[in-house]
Order: sequence, then structure tokens, then C-alpha cells
Amino acid sequence: MKKILPVVCFFLSLTFRAQLFSFNPGEHHYAELSLENSTVLFTYITNLTADSVVMEWRKIEDTLPEAGLPGDGWFTEMCDPGSCYIDLPNNGVMPGPIAPGEEGFVKLILNPQGQEGSGLVHYWVYPAGQMELHEDFYFHVWTPGTVGIAEQNTESISVYPNPASSVLNIQTHEMGLCKIFSADGKEVRSIHIANPGYTITEVGGLPEGLYLVMLNDGVTKMEIAREQ
Repeated sequence: MKKILPVVCFFLSLTFRAQLFSFNPGEHHYAELSLENSTVLFTYITNLTADSVVMEWRKIEDTLPEAGLPGDGWFTEMCDPGSCYIDLPNNGVMPGPIAPGEEGFVKLILNPQGQEGSGLVHYWVYPAGQMELHEDFYFHVWTPGTVGIAEQNTESISVYPNPASSVLNIQTHEMGLCKIFSADGKEVRSIHIANPGYTITEVGGLPEGLYLVMLNDGVTKMEIAREQ
């Protein structure tokens, strides 16, 4: 019995962690930024537990271009429900507690100030003082025409033709829920891939433009262009 109990507790812990929070628009937020104007991005974080929770957040990774003075480098600002911070601080606590079913948020305000580039910001969120229960969420951003973070992890997924006009072939060695996002971060398609190989999906009803195709940790860019 002594050998079984730690294993049971371990799986109970994993189950608990998986149900702490939900994220809107999702754990991964993708957005193309304006080169000259500020873009505001929200990730809303809902408390899924049965108790009120004080949410603590921590910055894990930041690969954005270096910030600079106005007109020189990217301007970045981060807000939670309690405060706004120039630049991206390493950690903070949202005012609370946040009741079950209620939400906090992390907001990024980004202005490249004419400087092309791309990158991601990776955060943890967890009940205050319980970092071991953290959950991950990300902001992936890029400027127009930039080959950015969305094309740095393409080993597990590829698409063709690209540009596409009516149908899209998705090739992958993995299974799961494949999602297609528009450039402003909205999910426009989801395709359940039950077997590795090729999957075909209709994209003719989507407007022309840049899209992101994501399956598990694989992400690639896809463009829709109408045949002439």
C-alpha cells in the first residue's frame, strides 16, 4: 500500500493541474502587429476550480526585439487587472481573490515603432505561492512580411499548396486537434486528425490573407490567395 499511494497522489495532482484555468483565445495567442501603431492583445484566464484563487503570473521567456525609446525599438507594456507596467516585468500577482468561473487577464500593448521583427512571450499562471501548479500560455507576434516564430517549429506539420485557394493538404506525423488561426488570432477552423499522414480540409470560404496552422507544438504559416 505504501508503494501505491505516491503513484495515486501523483496522478491526482496531474488531474488537478489540468483543471485549474482556461485561456481565451487559448494557450497560444497569435497576432500580426501594425508596424506604426499600437496593438492590444488580451488573454483572459478563467478560474476553473471550486474555490476563489489569487492568481500569480511569471514571465518565463521573452524573445521580442529589444525595446527602445520612442521611435527606436519596440515599445512594450504589460497589464493585469491591478496594474500596467512599462516593459515586461518578470512576475506579479493579480488582485483578488478571483471567484470560481470569474476571470483575470494579461494584456500586452505592443508597438514596433517601424522596426520589423517577431518573437514570443511565454508566461506561467498559478495560484499564488504554488508555482508547481503552473500552466503555460504564450503570445506569438510578428510584423507584416516577417518570417517569425510561427515558422520556427515546423518539423511536425507541413501544408500544401501554399498559397492555397480552395483545399489545403495537411501533412503530419502526429494526431490531435489541428487549428487554423487568422492573422488577428481568431480560430477559423479546427480539424480532428485521427491518423498520421495527409488530411484535406476546405479553405475556399476563408478570406485571402495569412493564416497559422497549429497541431500540438507544431506551427506553420499558410496563405490563402484566389486563383487568377
